[in-house]
Amino acid sequence: MAEVIVFPDVEDAARQYLATALAARTGFATVQTSTGTKPATLPAELVHVTRTGGVADLVVDHPQITVECYAKRGSRAIQIAQMVRALLAAAARDGAMGDLTIYGRTEFAGPYLDPDPNAPAYTRYSATSQFAVRGSAA
Repeated sequence: MAEVIVFPDVEDAARQYLATALAARTGFATVQTSTGTKPATLPAELVHVTRTGGVADLVVDHPQITVECYAKRGSRAIQIAQMVRALLAAAARDGAMGDLTIYGRTEFAGPYLDPDPNAPAYTRYSATSQFAVRGSAA
């Protein structure tokens, strides 16, 4: 039987990394993070992280991660989105998101205005990046 390779949960690793990194930045400690189903009631400021695709080969996964940054004011939503973008770029330069080693990041779409019809009281900016992570034998 061929070796079974399992890849890490980059979606949750990104959420955890962003939660910790945002909390450590002046002016961003109140930004909440989530994955999976969005909260029924959005907090005042939210970064929602979703794996929106990606491909893998034998040992490397290339997950596509989309972040949606919500705030009640447009200027604040873009400010959060730009900070998230900078933090993800820094993680790639460091080679890690928290405990997860990453081997690269490609930005597919920088922050762009992406109105959410289900949350008309909020402004949403979204951005998408692809990461490279290694799997391990299971």
